[in-house]
Amino acid sequence: MSSSRFASLFLSSNFRCRGSAFQSFARPPLYCKNFARGFRQNAANRLSDRVTQQKTAEVVKSDEQAMKELETMLAVAHRTHLDIWSAPVTTLDVYIPNWLSKRPNASILDHWRSFVQSQRNWLRNVQNMYQMAKQQAFPDIKVKSPWSLQIFRVRTTPWLAGLRRAALEVYSSVNQAVAANDTKTIRKYTIESYRDVLLKRLQAQDKNNHYVWTLHGENAPCQVLSIRSFQGHLGPKVPQFGHRLVIQALVKFDTNQSLQVYNKRGKLIAGDGKQQRVVEYLVLQRRGWYDGPWTIRDQLYEDLDNKLTPLT
Repeated sequence: MSSSRFASLFLSSNFRCRGSAFQSFARPPLYCKNFARGFRQNAANRLSDRVTQQKTAEVVKSDEQAMKELETMLAVAHRTHLDIWSAPVTTLDVYIPNWLSKRPNASILDHWRSFVQSQRNWLRNVQNMYQMAKQQAFPDIKVKSPWSLQIFRVRTTPWLAGLRRAALEVYSSVNQAVAANDTKTIRKYTIESYRDVLLKRLQAQDKNNHYVWTLHGENAPCQVLSIRSFQGHLGPKVPQFGHRLVIQALVKFDTNQSLQVYNKRGKLIAGDGKQQRVVEYLVLQRRGWYDGPWTIRDQLYEDLDNKLTPLT
């Protein structure tokens, strides 16, 4: 048989090698396809297992590193009697709840996001109220049981009455201190970025002028809109005072105020003493194991989207 004749038979669809490992050169049999598919699947599984093992090793390594760092911190605290749990923290995911978005020209998607985030804020409030009740972290009150309907009533619950009173006192003291150029009081009742803003404001004020700030009253009692807490004290011993939680609360202040400015001769140069309505949303913070006041750490604005930073 000539070579050309053999090649034509080999490539024709009628050519079959029955009893051999293949049926045609161009179309492998089904079991060959299954073998190839199984080979690829096994290779993918081995690669996935290798990646999983690598990630697990990294997690274990990071956990071991975290435990070593914690042990080192505890040893330092025991030897030096320093409070290693007083490191600065970020503003948590407190949120100004609104059924509809307050953004200018808000879209339907903006309104939907505002609604979803408000519902999420309500759920987070419930979780944190329960956690605070378990550790008896409410000011001036002892909770009988965390299983109470009060955990659903952040704005009206008597559990937060002490916090609301303290918040109004701090708010008034800070504004009075700004008007009087009292940096000592500002440093006592403010922290983080809010303190920096107030101190810069004082530097911009004319030292020759005298400022008189007056709080005439509230249009509505201040309200806690959003509350968050986490265990900030991880020491093996229970704190001698208070509890282990760091608490942040977003409080709404709706007040009537007035500001008057006098020059060094006592002449009124700005402000007429008329009351003006001022609505502010301030984030207050307190560490439960300190016998100290609530402090203002940040300010949020209703017409801007909040930047959520949940603690995980």
